[in-house]
Amino acid sequence: MNKILIAGSAGFIGNNLASFLLENDKNLVYGIDNFSSGDMGVMYNLLRNSHFSMIEADLEDEIEQNCDQVYFLAGCGDYSKYFENNYLYINKQLKILDNILNYSKLTGS
Repeated sequence: MNKILIAGSAGFIGNNLASFLLENDKNLVYGIDNFSSGDMGVMYNLLRNSHFSMIEADLEDEIEQNCDQVYFLAGCGDYSKYFENNYLYINKQLKILDNILNYSKLTGS
């Protein structure tokens, strides 16, 4: 089984990617999102699939999940506060990406 983590799974692209990956019954898909801009309602079909698990968490928190692949599709939610200071936006995205890579236990298979 391929264990796949999708950060930002409640968004349009993450949701559709999860649906696509679940077409292969050899995939286990873990979605992670804090729903700051996504909606749990759009995930209805995913949540009914036994090969999908949802982790509701902020990506700045420590998350441990064994996985073979990681797709980073998460945003910062309210982008308007970052327009004045691009450094804050970039810094937050890098911190989130660092957390995903540090706390996702890549199995290497």
